[in-house]
Amino acid sequence: MKKFFLALCLVLFILLGAGIFKDQIIKAVLTVEVTKIVGAPVHIRGFSLSLLRKSIRIKGFKIYQPAGYPKEALLDLETINIDYDLGALLQKKLHLPLVEISLRELVIIKNENGKLSVDALKVSQKESEAPSTKQVQSEKAVMPVQIDILKLNLGRVINKEYDSKGNPVIKTFDIDIKNRTYQNITSAKQLIGLLLIESMKASAIRGAKIYGAVSLASVAFAPAGLAMVFTAKDSIGDSFDVAFDEAYKVCLEVVGSIGKIKNTNRGTGVIKARVEGASVTIKLDEVAPGRTNLTVSARRFMLPKLQVSGMVLHKITKQLR
Repeated sequence: MKKFFLALCLVLFILLGAGIFKDQIIKAVLTVEVTKIVGAPVHIRGFSLSLLRKSIRIKGFKIYQPAGYPKEALLDLETINIDYDLGALLQKKLHLPLVEISLRELVIIKNENGKLSVDALKVSQKESEAPSTKQVQSEKAVMPVQIDILKLNLGRVINKEYDSKGNPVIKTFDIDIKNRTYQNITSAKQLIGLLLIESMKASAIRGAKIYGAVSLASVAFAPAGLAMVFTAKDSIGDSFDVAFDEAYKVCLEVVGSIGKIKNTNRGTGVIKARVEGASVTIKLDEVAPGRTNLTVSARRFMLPKLQVSGMVLHKITKQLR
């Protein structure tokens, strides 16, 4: 009886260990493979695969700027929710009936030579650019991909254009698209390309190589996803895992360095300032211990200046994350 109990404990320990390390192993493999596809560093904060629900949940998925550009995130995805077909997977086919992606932020950098960071990604290179025999063999070995439905939630796009002195001009576009739906995605490159292209449309970037490198001919819009929502609001916000006092201090420091503080009220969490000729208001709310919501609004001559509020929030975000 004692031996049976010990054997049972051993089996349970092995199964528990396999469950714990399964996600870590898959996350590591996924990180390496996506890095190869995009040609830039990738980091995944959280990964969870459920065999019972046949689902995958990913949190904090980031693709960083390629070599030669500042070391910051290019693509910051808050969550990725995936439903997978286990039967197809057993046949070495990756069939995903539903993929939902929420993009927090896309940062496009143009360096002092006029080169876009997105153009340096591997997914932006045309197929005709003479891939090596090794690359061709590697692509043939990739598991076929079929995504039936893709839903995108797109947050904001930030353009950073550096001058000859290395100083950036920052423009922010709060695109705020909810549940835009696409059908029939047939490769990982197409998925990443679609995500980048649809986000970049709002920032008026033209001539990027990725537009000609990724074919979206087979991708269809689902009827529910035809409407794009561009708001005329003057504010933009985010949430941070930071205590109220620390967030308030950082906001004061950042706004003081780029503009002139006009009024502060720590009790109400409000900071008023003048930045780039616009009246800026920062509102902080402690929603839980160690978690603070932050909203930045900007107006000039009663007109909304979302680019100013986005630039201010971006600078604060770099200090708080």
